Amino acid sequence: PKCFSDAWQHHRALHDRAASALNENGAEEEELFGRFNSSTSGVIQSGLPSSASSPNLTNGSASLYPAAVAQRSGGEIWFEVGHSKTYTPSADDIGHILKFECVVVDAETKLAVGHPMTLTTSRVIPAPTPTPRQMISVSGVDVIGHLDSDGRISSAANFTVLSYNILADAYATNDSYSYCPSWALSWPYRRQNLLREIVGYRADIVCLQEIQYDHFEEFFAPELEKHGYQALYKRKTSEVTHTLDGCATFFRRDRFSHVKKYEVEFNKAAQSLTEAVVPTTQKKTALNRLVKDNVALIAVLEAKFSHQGMDNPGKRQLLCVANTHVNVHQDLKDVKLWQVHTLLKGLEKIAASADIP
Repeated sequence: PKCFSDAWQHHRALHDRAASALNENGAEEEELFGRFNSSTSGVIQSGLPSSASSPNLTNGSASLYPAAVAQRSGGEIWFEVGHSKTYTPSADDIGHILKFECVVVDAETKLAVGHPMTLTTSRVIPAPTPTPRQMISVSGVDVIGHLDSDGRISSAANFTVLSYNILADAYATNDSYSYCPSWALSWPYRRQNLLREIVGYRADIVCLQEIQYDHFEEFFAPELEKHGYQALYKRKTSEVTHTLDGCATFFRRDRFSHVKKYEVEFNKAAQSLTEAVVPTTQKKTALNRLVKDNVALIAVLEAKFSHQGMDNPGKRQLLCVANTHVNVHQDLKDVKLWQVHTLLKGLEKIAASADIP
């Protein structure tokens, strides 16, 4: 075919360059591929300039890719890095292109069947540098103690609370956030940035909203536990289709201990309300408006530190922390107000029964 004959001279030139480079750097190349073959097979393929670190090689200060090989002129080099279904780029991959290759293998012969399907990424870019936190002074508010350079109140008698709607992955769609590139919306990318920011605040109590249950179990709970946090979670109820997220509360184990947990399901409160005050002919309409699947998570904590100004130093210091994500629909402002009112009435009862100020 004409396309083959037209490309042959260029293809032949590439082979000549590769053979020349092999003669000049034979020992070095043998050493390099010996290193990669210790974990996975090293391969050189024609394609886009690329390299990626092997999962079994540790990332240190020195690059895993020798400059003499990665920058050799002529030809294009690929390093095979594994056979796993997923791969997370590291700092050594910055500036390189990653390629995923999939091929059908015969179960009996273990040989490839047909041509492999490949997918290449754009060049790996470094993670953005977090914006330094800047504290804003509020006039007329007395703060006991002082703020450290990282923004944390150093006095033992005070504590900090962080509330953060992390935007559930199920809601982070291109239709809703068309101004944001797809790679920045992807959960593997966002979760690392979220964790870095949350941990950076060093809050004593952390309240997260729109946190999916699998993300709580598999990522946030174990990762924040490494930083000294204990976790509580309440998933949304199931009356509304496709609900995946809920509320999570974390607190530092060295500052608080868990006393009791309360869960508020606004759907149940709506059913009780309509049964009590709404006429039978209007109950269905009222329930359709009030039942929106929102929940609240209430945690009663006991402080492990004492306040110098307490009248009774030996008394238990209990704290009630409420975490909720009320309905946000613009046409349901009355529902949002009712949910907040219901939550506050419940908090009043809890505070009175547990003698919480």
